[in-house]
Amino acid sequence: RHINASGIKYLDPDLQINSSGLAVGDEIMLPSKYLSQAVARLWSKQYFSDVKLLATPVGDSVDLDIILTERPRVYRWLFEGIGKSASQTLTEDLKLKRGSELSDYAIEKNVYLIRKHYIEKGYRNVTVTPRIENDSVIQNAVNVTFVISKNEKVRIGELDFEGNEVFS
Repeated sequence: RHINASGIKYLDPDLQINSSGLAVGDEIMLPSKYLSQAVARLWSKQYFSDVKLLATPVGDSVDLDIILTERPRVYRWLFEGIGKSASQTLTEDLKLKRGSELSDYAIEKNVYLIRKHYIEKGYRNVTVTPRIENDSVIQNAVNVTFVISKNEKVRIGELDFEGNEVFS
């Protein structure tokens, strides 16, 4: 009978209802795979940290409430343990943007890319630890700080070949 999406601030509720695959006038059974698939479609977009579907029977019809919790937005990407120019370089190389959604994938991907960047420069024992803090001014926003410990550069001192009897 009715479909309502609530709990979202930045995204269009009507667009989220459409992307769920649900439409007013659909005939469904409760519970059904149809509703499970709608929730799965919303999860697959990775915009939300929580998706709930509430059904309220009204006679032979049902009102659906889709309750969505948006992932927090990243207000600032910061770096600790490196200089300002290195921070700017990493921000540009990693294409870190304000206002993007925070996800586990984004954190893991950027930790990997930062490690790779320093390993290529000879810092084989680099450690990167993400720290996520809620922003004190903006609601539903976080600041992500990557704490980087480069440690010492790894240098090859000497190469020894064993078993070689042909070449000097």
